[in-house]
Amino acid sequence: MPPGKEGDYAYAYGVVCGKYSRLFDHRVMENFIEARGIPEIIASLEATEYEKDIRDDLAGKATTGPLEFALKKHFMRVYDELVAAIPEGDRGLLDAIIPEELNVRNLKIILRAIHSNMPHERLMRMVEVSRKDDAEFIRTLSECKSIEEFISGLGDTPYHDALSDRLEAYKKFRNLLPLETALDKVLIEKWRSYVAGKGEIENFVGARIDIINIKKVIKCRIYNIPHQDHVFDGGLHLSKTTLNHMASADIDQMGDVIGHTIYGKAVKESIEEYKKTGSLMHLEVGLEKIIMGIPENASRFKPLSINSIINFLNLKEKEIKNLITVIICKGYNIPPREIKELMV
Repeated sequence: MPPGKEGDYAYAYGVVCGKYSRLFDHRVMENFIEARGIPEIIASLEATEYEKDIRDDLAGKATTGPLEFALKKHFMRVYDELVAAIPEGDRGLLDAIIPEELNVRNLKIILRAIHSNMPHERLMRMVEVSRKDDAEFIRTLSECKSIEEFISGLGDTPYHDALSDRLEAYKKFRNLLPLETALDKVLIEKWRSYVAGKGEIENFVGARIDIINIKKVIKCRIYNIPHQDHVFDGGLHLSKTTLNHMASADIDQMGDVIGHTIYGKAVKESIEEYKKTGSLMHLEVGLEKIIMGIPENASRFKPLSINSIINFLNLKEKEIKNLITVIICKGYNIPPREIKELMV
């Protein structure tokens, strides 16, 4: 049984160490990338800890949709095991960092679906698997036909008032960025309520705020929206002054403005890619690689802490994201070389 004493991570560390050993290494991921098709990937996964979720959800169907769902469900099953193993006093913190952020991602996906009149079937394929308590709430919101109905459906959650306050800005700019920023604001406030004075985790959250701010400044420039209402205090490396300088620079120079930080190179490369493709996918991937290093380094110095749990969950989510990328690419017969470029 997990210990009740707050701050005692010996039991949780033992649990997570056993799971570290089952993460796929580079060679295994290479085999998935080189696989001849989805049936071969499924056959390989059936010999791993993913087997239970695949057996329960695929029902013999070698198709991308059910397989994606099974992999996402597996992540939440692992999460629930680990959150039950950590001291009770830190469970709220972990919930704010992992499942609550998944909920915000889902709310953004639903907003984009409503805004673009996306078919419901396609929307549900994009939605992340939530904890059981949240799944019905997300499913109900996914049925909404308008932004106003969506906001009303948020009920007495803090997201309702935050989005209501930004509805006019959404209508003015005809862009979802004000509403997405409102969701991020609520999430960041939840993070702050748990991490104040918690050292390395406070740094991790500060870096996540930096990344949110970087993406907001770049998107504001692209969509010609004033950035001031879309950035947040509390970043680890980027002050509001630096963000203002970044926002006032030409988009080609934004990476140079923050070139002295750990984010500069990723921003420069992603903006070059954006100019070629019109996509910010490389920005997401590049910044995600940076953020993963923070709890990894912290867990080396303080393994008997929540850092080890967050680091493992980051690595597990990375593994699942990469598996889903491979599966989707196989469905479109994308060659292995191009698949590797999309891996986190």
